Amino acid sequence: MTDEASPADVAEAAQRLAQRNAAKLRALVRDRWGVEAAHAAIGTGAASADGERAFVLLDGDHGLGAAIAWARRAGATELHVIADETPGTVARQAAEFASSISVWVSAGRELQPAEPTEPDEGRGPPDAPDLVAVLESEGLDVVVEGDRLAGEYRGLEVVRIVRALDNDEPILEVGVGRFDRELTAMMHGDLPDAASVTRVVEQLREIRRPGGRNHPLGALVPERWLRHTLLAEPGRIGVDDLVAAPTPAPRDRLRERGVAAAVGTRAGEAVVVACTVGVDLEAVVLAADARRSIDPDATLLVAMPQRDVLPVVGAMVADLVRPAEIAAVAGDWKT
Repeated sequence: MTDEASPADVAEAAQRLAQRNAAKLRALVRDRWGVEAAHAAIGTGAASADGERAFVLLDGDHGLGAAIAWARRAGATELHVIADETPGTVARQAAEFASSISVWVSAGRELQPAEPTEPDEGRGPPDAPDLVAVLESEGLDVVVEGDRLAGEYRGLEVVRIVRALDNDEPILEVGVGRFDRELTAMMHGDLPDAASVTRVVEQLREIRRPGGRNHPLGALVPERWLRHTLLAEPGRIGVDDLVAAPTPAPRDRLRERGVAAAVGTRAGEAVVVACTVGVDLEAVVLAADARRSIDPDATLLVAMPQRDVLPVVGAMVADLVRPAEIAAVAGDWKT
């Protein structure tokens, strides 16, 4: 016997949730605006349109980007987003766009305007120059991720520097993902720090490379692999120099979509680069939020492979209130 739900059970649960959200959206829109409109699904969320007005209730992995794209397809010029899970974050993100976007949070059958909130800055990463030197000696990119430092091999985090629970001293945790870190600590905890890092990097050399053998680790966090390439070759997007930079929401899951940020200069002017790979409707939203956190006055470059430059992405970039461009990366970006 197993407690894990079957795919059919998961699908049925998602369908029930989508139906409940559709009913919730209908009731909220009817009570607030007096509108009765046919609804559509956005994942397990819901959307409807009434002429130039669009109404979207967010749920699950679909965020503001999906709502903006849906409203654009519906021909709406006024978007109302109901974001009960993270209203403050969505309101902050919406302020980066010139279009008319209102963010609401529901309280029973009533809607209240959502107030923007700032990201939680946390304590920041530990100060550990000696351990950082160990990571850099193996050719890893050292990146701030919330309260830790991550050592990335071609974009994939293979080691992190965190604070020890008992004395707050910086320590290395080696491995790809939580379970691998725990297993490495049990089986190779007696290895010196440098030897532990070398061991895990050597395991990835034939996987995480252009034309590497087929392996799941070769496909993870492609946006961070793209950042790795641009850190080494900023000229590919016309930038003079680049340094990795943190985003407002640290990445905690290997399969989580997001953007990878960097900061640098172009012709002496500050730029923030946000890397994305594949079709991700949330990428421009996250990129603008990252620029706001890193340097609000910098020009934002949304870097992506040439094949991923779609009209919907270009329209969202053009709608940002502060200067932004798409930086298309030609050719093979896996270097």
